[in-house]
Amino acid sequence: MGTDWMRMEALVGKEIAIDYLKRTKGEAQAFLPVTIRSCEGDLILAVNALVDYGDLLDQYLKAHKDELGAFVVAHYAEHGARCRRVAGKLAAALGYDREATLQRCQKLTEKASQGDDIGEDALVLTAMGRGPRKKED
Repeated sequence: MGTDWMRMEALVGKEIAIDYLKRTKGEAQAFLPVTIRSCEGDLILAVNALVDYGDLLDQYLKAHKDELGAFVVAHYAEHGARCRRVAGKLAAALGYDREATLQRCQKLTEKASQGDDIGEDALVLTAMGRGPRKKED
């Protein structure tokens, strides 16, 4: 089930429950069941944010690798990889294909830019006073 950007608003209402065990603090550590309620749209947003953050870390490392110590470089690289692993798990569970969605968006953008859009011309003509005129009573 691929998700289009256009359908994102429709996904906000579809609630999803995520159950996990939370470790309690204190001397007598135990695990308590916890449920997070979210929606598919929010989880897709989290997938995209995690992938984007991993990409930003990679770009930062590429630009500043010589300035950073080996530990920091390794830490940032592993952190970026972990973000992408978590995003991959969430995307797989949701049936979300980020790359396919990005390709569809790119095609729609290219198609829209090649269309016969006269909106800018109409705006310029209206601003110059050459646009449609109102009938005077």
